[in-house]
Amino acid sequence: MTEAIGALIAGAVGGMAEVFFAYPADWAKVPCVAYREAGNRTHARADGKEALKEVEYAIDVWSLSAEEMRSIADAVDEALAGAGFRRAQAMDLFEEKTRYFRRAARYRALSDGDRLYQ
Repeated sequence: MTEAIGALIAGAVGGMAEVFFAYPADWAKVPCVAYREAGNRTHARADGKEALKEVEYAIDVWSLSAEEMRSIADAVDEALAGAGFRRAQAMDLFEEKTRYFRRAARYRALSDGDRLYQ
C-alpha cells in the first residue's frame, strides 16, 4: 500500500514538488513531500483473523513559501480524501533554522487488505 500512496501523492502534486519516501533525500529539491507509514494496528478480528486494520500515514510538505506549501498540501489532502483517508491531524510550521514552511499531517483509514474505509 505504501507504494500506492507514493504514486497517489506524486499524481496529486503533478510536478509542483518532489516526492520522497520517509524523508527528503535531497534538500536542494524543495518544495518537496515526504510520506511514510506511521501506524498499522488491528482494528477488528473475525474468525480468529485480522478483518480490519487501521493504517496511518505521516505526510510532510516543505516549501520556501507558506502559500506554495498550502497549495501542495491541499492537493495531497484532496487526493488522500478521495482515496478513502481521513485527515487526523495537520499543523503548519515555520522552521527557523532552515527557513522552510512545513505542514506535518497524519491521515488514517481502515483497510480490509483490498479496500479503504473512512
